[in-house]
Amino acid sequence: YPPDSAGGIMDTHLLVAGLHDTVAEATDYLRKRAAEVDQNHDLWVIDDDGHLIGNISLAQMLIAPDDTPLAELVSRDPPSVGPETDQEQAAHMVERYDLNQLPVVDDQGRLLGQITSEDAISVLKRESTEDLQRMSGLTAEVSRGDSTLRMVYSRLPWLTVGMLGSVLGAAVIMEFEHALQQAAILAAFIPLIAATAGSAGIQSSTVTVQGIATGMLGDPLVSRLFREFRVALLNGISISLLLGIFLFGVQLVAPGRLDAGWLLFATLAASLLGVLAIATLIGATMPLLLHRM
Repeated sequence: YPPDSAGGIMDTHLLVAGLHDTVAEATDYLRKRAAEVDQNHDLWVIDDDGHLIGNISLAQMLIAPDDTPLAELVSRDPPSVGPETDQEQAAHMVERYDLNQLPVVDDQGRLLGQITSEDAISVLKRESTEDLQRMSGLTAEVSRGDSTLRMVYSRLPWLTVGMLGSVLGAAVIMEFEHALQQAAILAAFIPLIAATAGSAGIQSSTVTVQGIATGMLGDPLVSRLFREFRVALLNGISISLLLGIFLFGVQLVAPGRLDAGWLLFATLAASLLGVLAIATLIGATMPLLLHRM
């Protein structure tokens, strides 16, 4: 099976008993074979054709009479995955259902192996590292011990994309050169507008990437985008009010320094509302689009 699938990470050393065995027979089997299995929490119960019926905890078997059939103790239809299931999805099932062991079954329901909680933790750690690297603009899995060229390879593509975005931003500013000459004070606030938009986009995309990574995106796309839009507007209003207090303070400390006054505040407030709304929506939708692609 592919190395990043449930079949690729499953353990095929299992504690398995027949549905018609008794506790005494299963206990005798456990004494002989338990040392061969890395993680012993449950005994899998199968029928004569190898189909998974359920599981019994070893604690249950300790207190049950020896002549009790396993069919009376088994917890039927436990959560399971197929061998082709993505390892991250399988690991999230272990986490979601708080399992010690997750069975892997084929299309006919025959038991193939198990994924232990230790395996799931290892997968989630690797996947979270990959997600963090993607969010940081790294195209390959890197570590501090990698060569200089490999680190350059992992970072250069996204730096190039960022540079192209900045070039487009510079082109837009050049188109408004005449307006900036008439109100040069606006140029001083361009970094503020750009930084605020970048922060809003990163916040929104981080929440979306987290939802993709955990498989818990929640609301439908339209509802999620509408909520993000409301958040952007409220944040924009709050930031604008703080900026207005700053401008008012400048006027008090240095009268005449900001001749535009309320007109400048209105321009900056409208800009902040606009860029926050756009950046938030892009940040929320781009990860979903890239994930689909």
